[in-house]
Amino acid sequence: MGAETAGRLPRAALAAALGLVLCVRDGVAQEPISAIDWLTERLRGEAQAPPADPAAEGAPAFGTLPGATPGAGILETFPEAPSPGALLPEAPPADPAPATISKTVLGAASPDAVGLFPAGDAGLLPGFWGEATRAEAIAAILPPRAYALPSLRDLYRRILTAEFAPPAGSDARGDLLLARIEALIATGAIDQAAALVAQARVGGTIPPALMPHAFDAALLLGEEEAICAEAAAAPGIARDPAFRVFCLMRRGDWRMAVLTLELSRTLGRIPPARAELLARFLDPALIEDGDALLTLPEPFTPLDFRLLEAVGEAVPTQTLPLPFARADLGGGAGWKAQIEAAERLARAGAIGHGLLFSIYAQGRPSASGGIWRRVAASAAIEAALASGDGDALGRALPEAWAAMTEAELQVPFARQYGPELAALAPEGQAGALAFRIGLLSEAARRIAAEARPASPEDRLLRALALGIDAELPEDPVARDVVLALTAPMPSAFVPPDMAEAITRGRSALALMRALDGIDAAARGDASGLAGALAFLRAVGLDRIARSAALELLLLERRG
Repeated sequence: MGAETAGRLPRAALAAALGLVLCVRDGVAQEPISAIDWLTERLRGEAQAPPADPAAEGAPAFGTLPGATPGAGILETFPEAPSPGALLPEAPPADPAPATISKTVLGAASPDAVGLFPAGDAGLLPGFWGEATRAEAIAAILPPRAYALPSLRDLYRRILTAEFAPPAGSDARGDLLLARIEALIATGAIDQAAALVAQARVGGTIPPALMPHAFDAALLLGEEEAICAEAAAAPGIARDPAFRVFCLMRRGDWRMAVLTLELSRTLGRIPPARAELLARFLDPALIEDGDALLTLPEPFTPLDFRLLEAVGEAVPTQTLPLPFARADLGGGAGWKAQIEAAERLARAGAIGHGLLFSIYAQGRPSASGGIWRRVAASAAIEAALASGDGDALGRALPEAWAAMTEAELQVPFARQYGPELAALAPEGQAGALAFRIGLLSEAARRIAAEARPASPEDRLLRALALGIDAELPEDPVARDVVLALTAPMPSAFVPPDMAEAITRGRSALALMRALDGIDAAARGDASGLAGALAFLRAVGLDRIARSAALELLLLERRG
């Protein structure tokens, strides 16, 4: 072996000091890793147009429950939904009589009040949590929700990111904030999680309790240089020894990285598989050519992902949980990998629809079928809309819709193109399809108000979008939807326990149960659907109730 690099320990001495036994495995795991235990363990370880009537779309529902505690409701106003991928939502439309938005100033009491925007910008009251305790609020948002309907996912993410007065029992520890960040990371909303961490800085420094989440988000976003620099500036915030070893090596302090790894391994503070991986990261030549790949650490973390990438043994993100898909949007991945990651994230509502279609537009399909079918279909729709050719649009739309349906990307497609499709209004069956696609967009009410559908099914959908009377259909699920959404007094359909929750200032907890009930209907159990939709209307979330109902019927997410 040639001379050792000046200033470094001999490799043999390093191997002896670390005392690592290099484990042999057959190859990188091929089955998807479905758990994201590193998040849960950390939390535990750290204890558009108006309807037929003149009422504005954001106006509170006309059915309210008697005896409700003043100021204990959920809704203030509800503007059009911002892009799920944006860190800050767009400002709501101007209101001739804007409501006063009260803000909770974050002081020394609790970081749980931290948010990315005032509650009013999300259409919710600053006192959203009402009489709920901190423990109840955490139990309401965890485990992280993977709702089947996009409208429910959008509302859930608003609840996770809005600025609310902290619930009873909140303190300087900020457990509710930790739970919100955990839920955001688990559902793929890495940018929003990183933004919440940034908002929670104290004196410009990330609180130590948030550092593990900040580190995970930074690694998934490809911002490890910045987070390591912050850890170096305030050493006490980096409690994870594996994180310290990684950052020491990134800074070029090889000797201290080795000593930190040796000491942490001896004390049992770094699992053996991760210690092995860090040893290879410190000196890849320890593993001779032809040696087997490393054993994946359990639980598998963003640090493990980046370490494997650094030593040339990258794990495809398609085999990993959803949060890891965000790493492929950082620019280093190929176009196909970026498309696959963007589709996963858009399907989960973790990024805006515009980002998905901008990635589609970056090139030309290199094959047919699968993702290339959707790339070609998107390009055909873009060309037809750009030319204003209704006939071309009529030919391209059925294929594009079939391609998006195949990947459950109907709502991102509708939000991207729905208003333009309705404006160009192709003839025949393509026109009827454009109408239905438009009802899944954020312009659903305007499109419904301007449409004159011919079929009974489409007339029913129009009535649901506008909140006007409709004939009761035979299908039991559609019947429940019509009853809940057209009743003059939706409170009559609200289950007694949810009605009591409103009167006791516990509307937020009942809201989370209502969202779970609608989600259950989307997965085949519609027993609580009418009551859950009626509850949303009773607390003023009428638009969410209608969007969820239209998605339930149009997307056929019913088991």
